[in-house]
Amino acid sequence: MKRFKRTSHIETIEQPSDKKISVLLLFGLIVLGIVVGTITFCTIPDNRLLMSKLLNHGFIKINSGHSVADNFINSFRNTGFLIIILFILGFGAVSQPIEAFILFYRGVALGISVSYTYFHYGFKGFLIALLVILPHAVGSSIILILATRESIRSSNMFAGFAFAGKGNDKANSQVRMYFIKFIVLLVLLVISSILDSLLSGAFQRISFK
Repeated sequence: MKRFKRTSHIETIEQPSDKKISVLLLFGLIVLGIVVGTITFCTIPDNRLLMSKLLNHGFIKINSGHSVADNFINSFRNTGFLIIILFILGFGAVSQPIEAFILFYRGVALGISVSYTYFHYGFKGFLIALLVILPHAVGSSIILILATRESIRSSNMFAGFAFAGKGNDKANSQVRMYFIKFIVLLVLLVISSILDSLLSGAFQRISFK
């Protein structure tokens, strides 16, 4: 519903907030990556090349007798590593393309993982993807989107310092808040990873027989 703001007796339409626009654009990068990941899986004849966790981010679930602790590490490791990279990139003035690419990279991993699971397990693979892969994939991807948004904002701030000579009296408080936001995101990732490890363990014996 459009909202109107009266200024000097003239009604103007308020524009959508930058937050909503940025989140939608960042989500679009993941969707694009999913499409590319799916196409990649369908065009590479040797699917074993896609088993690397660098390409599937540990979303491919295989019955290998992993404990709950092993499942937690697999769930947390890849996304946690990406969040730390985004945190560091946020202190660079020209890091925005790399920060955006990380979301595309996550989408590629999701596309490969879901395609692999469905291809090798058929309809059972669809259920595995729906019940085991997607909950953590969606949760961790939302966390990654928020981390990317904060990283890009921070890079934009440092770009203003470096190239436009813009001073900011609140820079110290903004950097402190930047630290706090990433700590919160890592805590949320821990929670999502714990739930994923428990869910994976519950379905592992049933789903992969």
